[in-house]
Amino acid sequence: MHRSNLFMASLMSLSFFPVMATELSANIGAASDYRWRGQSLNAGDPALQAGIDADFNNGLFVGAWASNLNYGGDENVETDFWLGYSNSLSADIDYNVSLISYQYPGSHDVSGFEELLLGLSGYGVDVSYYFTNDMSGLGNTSHYISLDYSYQIMEKYSVDLHAGRNWGSYWSNWDIGAYTDMSVGLSTRVMGIDLSLAYLFNDINTEMKLDSGVFRNDNHLLFSVNKSFDFRL
Repeated sequence: MHRSNLFMASLMSLSFFPVMATELSANIGAASDYRWRGQSLNAGDPALQAGIDADFNNGLFVGAWASNLNYGGDENVETDFWLGYSNSLSADIDYNVSLISYQYPGSHDVSGFEELLLGLSGYGVDVSYYFTNDMSGLGNTSHYISLDYSYQIMEKYSVDLHAGRNWGSYWSNWDIGAYTDMSVGLSTRVMGIDLSLAYLFNDINTEMKLDSGVFRNDNHLLFSVNKSFDFRL
């Protein structure tokens, strides 16, 4: 069985779990660009995005997310699926282990792939490590480690800080090499709608900087708006 089909079969098997006491959270939103680890996946154009998460209240969780995108080929949509487990190491520190599947339905130009995620969170800090040995279906490795921190100011606002490091054979073969992406943002909630404004920048070599078109990776002021809905079964 293809790995992606095996992953989807694992997700479907969760339908046999009791649905009682399941927490559901759905979200829909828009952003001025779809930026992923410092690079645009939509050629610098706005993106519509939506997702849903299910928490079974026993540590297990699953989710799905979708966005329009543009790699310059026949791909139009990215759909992500994940399956994971989370628990507490102490009263202040949590961990999670997840498997994420990135898929591009209908595309013959882009191959899907899976990533392992290991995460720790506590005291307002999130540390995440992602790994795949088949980035974009090309058989190359990719590592990504990120550090995120948010703190509240003026009661209704949050300052959001991010730094992430990309490395692996995929990036070396693409000539872009290892690089660090960073962002500084401000977020708030107005009438139940989440608003965020963030400045994104990175240390990609000047020779590899793109300020327009597919995979542009220039500095960017990213605006996003999002609405969440919570349910309980």
